[in-house]
Amino acid sequence: MKKSFSLIEVIIAISLLSVVLTSLLQIKENNLFLFEKFNNSIAIDNELAVLSSYIDIEKDEKIYLKDKIDFKDDDIRKLYKESFAEVKSTKLDPIEVGSEEYPIKLNITESLLQLKENGAKKIYTFRLEY
Repeated sequence: MKKSFSLIEVIIAISLLSVVLTSLLQIKENNLFLFEKFNNSIAIDNELAVLSSYIDIEKDEKIYLKDKIDFKDDDIRKLYKESFAEVKSTKLDPIEVGSEEYPIKLNITESLLQLKENGAKKIYTFRLEY
């Protein structure tokens, strides 16, 4: 008698192989999607970090990155050509700390830095008055 695989065994093996391959392809696609999303998130965070160093906490304004930084590289200049953020500042209620002899007033300003597409960052500025 000749040893060989029956038709049912071959069909089951091909079915299992197709399920495994489909699962691996789905995992690969999910990883690529998450990697791209992570890279976009890093780019937004970097842009917000750069723009946050140029805000004036006393006024609401629109900040264009091209006006604040002189880019030497053309690729970077094109990338950030229309990059801007809107700043909305709000003064929060001051907090009284310290003693009666040495009163200290803590003034807090909350600035919301909003990019044009997405991404936002809240920046808190504290000033002590004594």
